[in-house]
Amino acid sequence: MHRFPIAVTVMTLLLALAASCGGRSGNLDSAPLDPGPAQPRLTVLPDTWQGGASAEAVYLETRDLGDSLEVDVVAREATGLKALMFELDYNAAALSPQAVSSSGAIAAPEQRLELSLMSQPGHLEHAQMLIRPQDHPQAGFSGDGVLATVRLRKAAFTAGRAACAAPSSNDAHFFMTFDSGAQTFYWPYKNPGDYNQDGRVAVSDLTPIGLHFGESVPADSYSIQSVVDGNVDGQVALSDLTPIGLNFGAQVNHYKVYSSLDGSGYPAGNTEPSSLAAIDSVPFSSASGDPVARRLEFSYTLAGPIAASFWVRPADNNGVEGTASGIYDTSVPVNTPPTVNLLADITEGVFPLVVNFTADATDAEGDPLHFYWDFNGDGFNDADTAAVNTTSHSFDYSALFNVTVFVYDGTDQSTASLPIRVTTAGGNVVPSISLSANPPSGFSPLNVDFTAVASDPDAGQTLSYYWDLDGDGFDEIGPVPDSMQTYGYTDFGGGFYTVRCTVSDGVDTAFATVDISVSPPDNPPTFDFFNSDVASGPAPLTVNFSCSASDIDGDPVNYLWDFEGTGAWVAGTDMESHTYTTPGSYNCFVRAEDGIEGTTAFPIVITVTAP
Repeated sequence: MHRFPIAVTVMTLLLALAASCGGRSGNLDSAPLDPGPAQPRLTVLPDTWQGGASAEAVYLETRDLGDSLEVDVVAREATGLKALMFELDYNAAALSPQAVSSSGAIAAPEQRLELSLMSQPGHLEHAQMLIRPQDHPQAGFSGDGVLATVRLRKAAFTAGRAACAAPSSNDAHFFMTFDSGAQTFYWPYKNPGDYNQDGRVAVSDLTPIGLHFGESVPADSYSIQSVVDGNVDGQVALSDLTPIGLNFGAQVNHYKVYSSLDGSGYPAGNTEPSSLAAIDSVPFSSASGDPVARRLEFSYTLAGPIAASFWVRPADNNGVEGTASGIYDTSVPVNTPPTVNLLADITEGVFPLVVNFTADATDAEGDPLHFYWDFNGDGFNDADTAAVNTTSHSFDYSALFNVTVFVYDGTDQSTASLPIRVTTAGGNVVPSISLSANPPSGFSPLNVDFTAVASDPDAGQTLSYYWDLDGDGFDEIGPVPDSMQTYGYTDFGGGFYTVRCTVSDGVDTAFATVDISVSPPDNPPTFDFFNSDVASGPAPLTVNFSCSASDIDGDPVNYLWDFEGTGAWVAGTDMESHTYTTPGSYNCFVRAEDGIEGTTAFPIVITVTAP
């Protein structure tokens, strides 16, 4: 059986990044620590306290294991912790991070998102949070306990370093718009991975993913879902963690404004230095909009009408520039969009109702106009009447329709809308309803949250809901006022269910359905054997390893290897060789994964002596 995981919860991204970018949060709560060279220091980030969570203290407890340190992040008298986000600073000349693991206290693996970034010398960041905490007000951790554990090897950090700078990927490209009347440019904030829009990509950008996890992205490019959809696939999902890792530390401190008469001087590449001097700058702090709800926007106003080409570039706090905007040429004549008013011979009646529409439209430049029509309010064209500005439509069921005409002059488009109220014989409008499920599929046992969105234009009516949650065609719940339900599917053989929600306004009813797919529980692979041809010898020592794992579900098994116990896993086969060049004692691990779950075999200890 081919299986898809509900959620893969952990992503550790080891990228070569530098410590040159600023902007980290202040230390909210740190343990009193010995300031010795090997002692790490904790900073708890503000997003830990979302939803009113609190704790008397969050501090470190350190265990010396000889060749490494284990550092526990511990909460005392916590209440309602649904997230943990922290920074750990350590001495990179004495320590090197190997892994960060969650204790599971805040949320189980299938219910959380987790991200660790360890590639910056002397500094690591970790975040974990309950998926959609707003849907689970009673969940989270309360009391005393370990929240996460960091393992640090007693060895100097050796990863390469690269400069942190402004966003420089192609995904960071954007276009400006220009209001010729106000002589003002506008442009959107584009810093892939900076989902909380604070100017810097960091682990706290996990929070918007968790809050909007599973949501679809609307057509509105300024929606918060569009901001959080970092990989631009139309869905807020686990894959949106990747842009955080790829762009970790990317910062926008300000925008530099450039101008030339003919567009010359525009940078040849995203990271190419500018050959012109900037004419002005726009600070990040001048952004308009609510970063929690909408994409931020910036603006720049010219002193007066200027016929020239303009562009802007983001820059970090050191002045290093990133991907430039598109060029806007103010010397190109600006088209005036058409104006339009929508008229109808009747706006209310009993179905079937035939309505005649007229679009009263004009264009300042006298351009020929083209007319498109949307009768059901779904945003898509239902009719194209070309240059004819009149049409008729028959409404065959009861609803409140928002009819829209789109008028195009060859360059710009304008719209006008008009509500049409179509009723039943008794004058009642049937309510409308949509139904969504989160998640719509997964492995048994599976808890699914259902949300019905219903509306009724008739004043004074109260909506009631009926629920068929097990798909047997009969309502188990209702009438109830609740538009949200949670149901657990425990069929260990798996199954397919069509869930129905019916809404009634006391006169008429409407219903919506959503399909739920439940797969049988997955079983992780099990190891049959794990061997090596030698266990010790002088350096350089080449060891041949072999293993075998099987999966009861019949899923294909893939192998990951950590030859020296550093936490750095590499893909391999069931037979691998590794050469140990430095004397010491090493733990070799192998992990078998079936694409959903994995099992790590007990390590083989390899002892390497001096030549």
